[in-house]
Amino acid sequence: YNVYYLFFIFVFFFKQKTAYEIYQCDWSSDVCSSDLYSTLKGFYYSFTDWNGFSSTVNFVGLKNYTRMIHDTVFTKSIKNTLIITISNVVIQNSIALFLSVLLDTKLKGKNFFRSLFFIPSIVSTVVIGYMWKYILNPTIGSLHYIFRLFGFKESIYFLSNPN
Repeated sequence: YNVYYLFFIFVFFFKQKTAYEIYQCDWSSDVCSSDLYSTLKGFYYSFTDWNGFSSTVNFVGLKNYTRMIHDTVFTKSIKNTLIITISNVVIQNSIALFLSVLLDTKLKGKNFFRSLFFIPSIVSTVVIGYMWKYILNPTIGSLHYIFRLFGFKESIYFLSNPN
């Protein structure tokens, strides 16, 4: 996979760490090898005049940043982003605080309203479960159809066969 991943797996397996720490290795190696590299490379290119396509890269220093700060569209977009962010945080937290205090009092039907607020958080999980149930269905599932295209004759019972 990559060098960081192999290093972390080696260290954690020989120290007999828990599964959580082994999963953390995968994330850490991914961040170190791809995300961090991409971020640093983008930061480097921000000091150049590279257009993303040409092979020539010329260092221009802080010229891009000064041009960005003096651009009226950029400053207006930053201002609009801050206004929207702050107003959304204040409005959403105010409504959430009001509703949580309201549902904590002796309100008639508060269990119904608690359920009503909780349902959206579980619906996506239920839908994903049903989707996988139909994908892995041994007679009409899409995975069954793909296996048939590759020449498998028998149905594979993913969800009911313990073997």
